[in-house]
Amino acid sequence: MHQSGRDWVATKLGSFSTVTKIEVIGEDFMMIHRDASVCGEKPPPFVAGIISAKKVTTAEIDAISGKGQQFDFVVNIPKDGIWEGAAIAKAEGLAIGWGGIGELMSAIGQPIVRGFEKKEYGFALQSLHQHTNVSSITRLYDRLLFIERHRHAPLTVVLLYEYELTAERVRQARALYGTFSMIARTNPNGGPTKNAREVAASLGAEILQWGEFLGLLNKP
Repeated sequence: MHQSGRDWVATKLGSFSTVTKIEVIGEDFMMIHRDASVCGEKPPPFVAGIISAKKVTTAEIDAISGKGQQFDFVVNIPKDGIWEGAAIAKAEGLAIGWGGIGELMSAIGQPIVRGFEKKEYGFALQSLHQHTNVSSITRLYDRLLFIERHRHAPLTVVLLYEYELTAERVRQARALYGTFSMIARTNPNGGPTKNAREVAASLGAEILQWGEFLGLLNKP
Protein backbone atom coordinates (compact mmCIF):
# COMPACT_ATOMS: atom_id res chain seq x y z
CA MET A 1 0.00 0.00 0.00
CA HIS A 2 1.40 3.38 -1.02
CA GLN A 3 2.34 5.62 1.91
CA SER A 4 1.25 9.24 1.59
CA GLY A 5 3.75 12.06 1.98
CA ARG A 6 2.03 13.11 5.19
CA ASP A 7 2.32 9.62 6.65
CA TRP A 8 5.97 9.35 5.55
CA VAL A 9 6.79 12.56 7.42
CA ALA A 10 4.85 11.37 10.47
CA THR A 11 6.82 8.11 10.47
CA LYS A 12 10.11 10.00 10.24
CA LEU A 13 9.18 12.28 13.12
CA GLY A 14 7.73 9.46 15.23
CA SER A 15 11.19 8.39 16.36
CA PHE A 16 12.34 11.95 17.06
CA SER A 17 13.05 12.23 20.78
CA THR A 18 11.50 15.66 21.33
CA VAL A 19 8.24 14.84 19.51
CA THR A 20 5.58 13.64 21.94
CA LYS A 21 2.56 13.43 19.66
CA ILE A 22 1.60 13.93 16.03
CA GLU A 23 -1.98 14.71 15.05
CA VAL A 24 -2.80 14.42 11.35
CA ILE A 25 -5.04 17.13 9.91
CA GLY A 26 -6.55 16.11 6.60
CA GLU A 27 -4.27 14.94 3.81
CA ASP A 28 -1.67 17.70 3.88
CA PHE A 29 -1.13 18.88 7.46
CA MET A 30 -0.09 17.65 10.87
CA MET A 31 0.14 19.18 14.33
CA ILE A 32 3.43 18.40 16.06
CA HIS A 33 3.66 18.39 19.86
CA ARG A 34 7.08 18.69 21.56
CA ASP A 35 8.43 18.18 25.06
CA ALA A 36 10.17 20.61 27.40
CA SER A 37 13.67 19.62 26.29
CA VAL A 38 13.34 22.05 23.37
CA CYS A 39 13.65 25.21 25.46
CA GLY A 40 13.39 24.29 29.13
CA GLU A 41 9.61 24.52 29.11
CA LYS A 42 7.01 22.85 26.93
CA PRO A 43 6.66 24.84 23.70
CA PRO A 44 3.30 25.17 21.96
CA PRO A 45 2.50 22.66 19.23
CA PHE A 46 2.81 23.80 15.63
CA VAL A 47 1.28 22.80 12.32
CA ALA A 48 3.33 21.68 9.33
CA GLY A 49 2.02 21.63 5.78
CA ILE A 50 3.42 18.91 3.48
CA ILE A 51 4.17 19.33 -0.22
CA SER A 52 6.10 17.16 -2.68
CA ALA A 53 7.77 18.83 -5.66
CA LYS A 54 11.11 18.47 -7.43
CA LYS A 55 11.00 22.25 -7.84
CA VAL A 56 8.95 24.29 -5.38
CA THR A 57 7.35 27.29 -7.08
CA THR A 58 4.82 29.88 -5.93
CA ALA A 59 2.12 27.52 -7.23
CA GLU A 60 2.91 24.96 -4.51
CA ILE A 61 2.91 27.65 -1.80
CA ASP A 62 -0.36 29.11 -3.10
CA ALA A 63 -1.94 25.65 -3.21
CA ILE A 64 -1.01 24.65 0.34
CA SER A 65 -1.84 28.08 1.79
CA GLY A 66 -5.18 28.09 -0.02
CA LYS A 67 -6.50 24.99 1.77
CA GLY A 68 -7.94 27.00 4.67
CA GLN A 69 -5.60 25.59 7.32
CA GLN A 70 -3.30 27.82 9.38
CA PHE A 71 0.24 26.41 9.49
CA ASP A 72 3.69 27.40 10.70
CA PHE A 73 6.07 25.42 8.48
CA VAL A 74 5.96 24.02 4.95
CA VAL A 75 8.07 20.92 4.33
CA ASN A 76 8.95 19.61 0.88
CA ILE A 77 9.52 15.85 0.78
CA PRO A 78 11.96 15.10 -2.11
CA LYS A 79 15.54 14.98 -0.82
CA ASP A 80 16.88 16.69 -3.95
CA GLY A 81 13.98 19.12 -4.28
CA ILE A 82 14.90 22.76 -4.88
CA TRP A 83 13.07 26.00 -4.12
CA GLU A 84 12.60 28.90 -6.51
CA GLY A 85 13.45 32.25 -5.00
CA ALA A 86 9.91 33.53 -5.57
CA ALA A 87 8.52 30.57 -3.59
CA ILE A 88 10.90 31.32 -0.72
CA ALA A 89 9.86 34.98 -0.78
CA LYS A 90 6.19 33.97 -0.64
CA ALA A 91 6.82 31.65 2.33
CA GLU A 92 8.75 34.41 4.09
CA GLY A 93 5.93 36.85 3.33
CA LEU A 94 3.55 34.47 5.07
CA ALA A 95 6.02 34.24 7.99
CA ILE A 96 6.19 30.46 7.76
CA GLY A 97 9.27 28.28 8.07
CA TRP A 98 10.32 26.33 4.98
CA GLY A 99 12.64 23.54 3.89
CA GLY A 100 12.99 19.79 3.59
CA ILE A 101 12.65 17.09 6.23
CA GLY A 102 16.08 18.01 7.67
CA GLU A 103 15.02 21.61 8.16
CA LEU A 104 11.74 20.51 9.75
CA MET A 105 13.69 18.40 12.24
CA SER A 106 15.92 21.36 13.03
CA ALA A 107 12.89 23.63 13.45
CA ILE A 108 11.38 21.20 15.96
CA GLY A 109 14.32 22.02 18.23
CA GLN A 110 13.54 25.75 18.16
CA PRO A 111 11.05 27.44 20.49
CA ILE A 112 9.63 29.45 17.58
CA VAL A 113 9.09 27.61 14.30
CA ARG A 114 7.46 30.35 12.24
CA GLY A 115 9.95 32.01 9.91
CA PHE A 116 12.52 29.23 10.33
CA GLU A 117 15.28 29.06 7.71
CA LYS A 118 18.36 26.87 7.52
CA LYS A 119 21.20 28.53 9.50
CA GLU A 120 23.56 28.16 6.55
CA TYR A 121 21.37 30.42 4.43
CA GLY A 122 20.86 33.00 7.14
CA PHE A 123 24.60 33.24 7.77
CA ALA A 124 25.44 33.61 4.07
CA LEU A 125 22.76 36.18 3.32
CA GLN A 126 23.61 38.27 6.38
CA SER A 127 27.29 38.31 5.36
CA LEU A 128 26.39 39.42 1.85
CA HIS A 129 23.93 42.11 2.94
CA GLN A 130 26.65 43.55 5.21
CA HIS A 131 29.29 43.55 2.46
CA THR A 132 30.18 47.10 1.44
CA ASN A 133 30.48 46.28 -2.28
CA VAL A 134 27.16 44.40 -2.58
CA SER A 135 24.37 46.58 -3.90
CA SER A 136 21.63 43.96 -4.29
CA ILE A 137 21.00 40.22 -3.97
CA THR A 138 18.44 38.33 -6.03
CA ARG A 139 17.68 34.85 -4.80
CA LEU A 140 17.05 32.82 -7.94
CA TYR A 141 16.83 29.51 -6.08
CA ASP A 142 17.51 28.37 -2.51
CA ARG A 143 21.23 27.99 -3.29
CA LEU A 144 21.64 30.24 -6.33
CA LEU A 145 22.17 33.97 -5.91
CA PHE A 146 22.63 36.80 -8.39
CA ILE A 147 24.76 39.46 -6.72
CA GLU A 148 25.08 43.02 -8.05
CA ARG A 149 28.02 45.10 -6.88
CA HIS A 150 28.62 48.85 -6.52
CA ARG A 151 31.92 48.39 -8.30
CA HIS A 152 32.55 45.66 -10.86
CA ALA A 153 30.24 43.31 -12.75
CA PRO A 154 27.53 41.16 -11.13
CA LEU A 155 28.17 37.53 -10.17
CA THR A 156 26.04 34.41 -10.07
CA VAL A 157 27.04 32.09 -7.22
CA VAL A 158 25.81 28.75 -5.98
CA LEU A 159 26.18 27.96 -2.26
CA LEU A 160 27.30 24.41 -1.43
CA TYR A 161 27.87 22.97 2.04
CA GLU A 162 29.28 19.46 1.55
CA TYR A 163 32.29 18.62 3.76
CA GLU A 164 33.92 16.94 0.77
CA LEU A 165 32.74 18.73 -2.33
CA THR A 166 32.90 16.17 -5.15
CA ALA A 167 32.82 16.41 -8.92
CA GLU A 168 29.45 14.65 -8.86
CA ARG A 169 27.98 17.34 -6.60
CA VAL A 170 29.32 20.11 -8.84
CA ARG A 171 27.69 18.46 -11.88
CA GLN A 172 24.46 18.01 -9.92
CA ALA A 173 24.45 21.69 -8.96
CA ARG A 174 24.77 22.67 -12.62
CA ALA A 175 21.95 20.31 -13.58
CA LEU A 176 19.68 21.64 -10.81
CA TYR A 177 20.47 25.36 -10.88
CA GLY A 178 21.83 26.13 -14.33
CA THR A 179 24.75 28.44 -15.07
CA PHE A 180 26.90 30.04 -12.35
CA SER A 181 30.39 31.52 -12.31
CA MET A 182 31.23 30.87 -8.66
CA ILE A 183 30.80 28.05 -6.17
CA ALA A 184 31.05 29.31 -2.58
CA ARG A 185 31.56 26.68 0.10
CA THR A 186 29.61 27.67 3.20
CA ASN A 187 31.07 24.84 5.29
CA PRO A 188 34.23 26.07 7.08
CA ASN A 189 35.50 22.49 7.31
CA GLY A 190 36.62 20.08 4.62
CA GLY A 191 37.14 21.12 1.03
CA PRO A 192 36.71 20.26 -2.65
CA THR A 193 38.36 17.32 -4.34
CA LYS A 194 40.81 17.84 -7.18
CA ASN A 195 38.23 16.41 -9.57
CA ALA A 196 35.61 18.85 -8.27
CA ARG A 197 37.90 21.79 -9.09
CA GLU A 198 38.55 20.37 -12.55
CA VAL A 199 34.87 19.86 -13.29
CA ALA A 200 34.03 23.35 -11.99
CA ALA A 201 36.70 24.85 -14.25
CA SER A 202 35.32 22.91 -17.24
CA LEU A 203 31.93 24.49 -16.50
CA GLY A 204 33.43 27.98 -16.32
CA ALA A 205 33.17 28.22 -12.53
CA GLU A 206 35.58 28.61 -9.63
CA ILE A 207 35.33 27.00 -6.18
CA LEU A 208 36.08 29.28 -3.23
CA GLN A 209 35.83 29.04 0.53
CA TRP A 210 33.33 31.52 2.01
CA GLY A 211 35.96 33.97 3.22
CA GLU A 212 37.73 33.84 -0.14
CA PHE A 213 34.45 34.55 -1.89
CA LEU A 214 33.72 37.59 0.27
CA GLY A 215 37.17 38.92 -0.57
CA LEU A 216 36.62 38.32 -4.27
CA LEU A 217 33.52 40.51 -4.21
CA ASN A 218 35.88 43.51 -3.97
CA LYS A 219 37.78 42.49 -7.10
CA PRO A 220 36.89 42.84 -10.82
